[in-house]
Amino acid sequence: MSSTREAAERAAAEFHDRVLVPLGRELQRAGDRLADVAPLRTAESFYQNVPAFGKADFDLRVGGDPETLRASLLRQWKDEPRLHPFAEKVAEFSASLGSDLDLSSEVSAFVYVMF
Repeated sequence: MSSTREAAERAAAEFHDRVLVPLGRELQRAGDRLADVAPLRTAESFYQNVPAFGKADFDLRVGGDPETLRASLLRQWKDEPRLHPFAEKVAEFSASLGSDLDLSSEVSAFVYVMF
């Protein structure tokens, strides 16, 4: 594994611990439900009926630079003001990684590919 990749993995782990975990705790204190299914472990199903998603729900223009990513996340989360500070942190994380990671066209052995 390249040192650039190892640095990126360390940065991702630090981002998780320093940003994602505190954000999750803050959202839970505010009463938001995250992916915690502990109270529902005996439920027959976890299915919940949700409104249909449209293309715009998945359209995130990142443009290759951290500022465009931040602006796009803010647009995507316009109805979620508690996530707005998180957009800045994601942009900072993106900038810290840079674009010098080796990208490979090979698919990880942990991904099932359908043709």
